Formats: sequence, C-alpha cells, structure tokens
Amino acid sequence: MLEKKKTARSRPLPIPLPADRRRFRQRLLTWYGRHGRDLPWRKTADPYHILVSEIMLQQTQVDRVLPKYAEWLDKYPSMAVLADAPEQDVTRTWYPLGYNIRPKRLQSIARESAPTPPARSAASRSASAPRSSTPTWLGCSFASSSRRAIRKAMP
Repeated sequence: MLEKKKTARSRPLPIPLPADRRRFRQRLLTWYGRHGRDLPWRKTADPYHILVSEIMLQQTQVDRVLPKYAEWLDKYPSMAVLADAPEQDVTRTWYPLGYNIRPKRLQSIARESAPTPPARSAASRSASAPRSSTPTWLGCSFASSSRRAIRKAMP
C-alpha cells in the first residue's frame, strides 16, 4: 500500500497583513503601468467584444489572438450579426485558433442573446440553428451571472 507523501505545506498560508497587501497591489500596478501590453479588449466596455476576447484567449496565445480578434469583429461586429451567420463561415473565420468548439459556443450564445430580427422569415429561421428555450452553451465555462450580465447589456 502506498503512503501519501507529507509536504512542507500541509497548512494554508496566512493571509498577508493589509499593509503588505497594499504594498503588493501598488507594486503590481506600477509594474503594469510600465510593462502592461496595449490590448484592444482593455479599451472597450462592449460586453460582446469582451466576450469574444475571453473566448479567444482560452488556451491561445495573445499574439495569435490579436489579428483574429480584429478580423472577427470586422466580420461579426455584433451578437445579431454572429447569430445570423452560417456556422461554416463562423468556424472558417475562427481558423487557426484551434479548439473549434469555441466559435460554435460563441455563436450559440449569440443566437440565444440576440433578438430575432423581424424581417427574418420562418423559412430562413428554420434553415439556421434552432432557437430553443434550452441553453445550448451549458458546457461553456462562463458562470450564469456572466451570461445574464451580457444579455442585460445587449441593446
């Protein structure tokens, strides 16, 4: 039978004192002021743009995301545009970021969040992915409160 190896850290570390936390926070913010990268998703309050960046950055390097982020927002500037886009085009636009379930989940969120335009006919709605009352992004890593905040912020 194997014994568990005892480690030096069997007890949780103590919480730093408030003065130490303030000092650390100030040092971190000073470092960020000097070395932080200028990234487009840090300059927007648009929930859709932030959502796109969060999904793109999951297990993908920032340098690979930057050109795709701009291309994506040029092609799909809103949840409504993404919701109505053909799934194959969405997946093709996502290439070469990998983890191709991510664009499908993002489009699923868009389809559930964006209002159905009145001009869309019943025939065109049935040709695209169905809008059901059952969330299709249940497997997505976002907390339900984040999804509610995104929906609430959408026009």
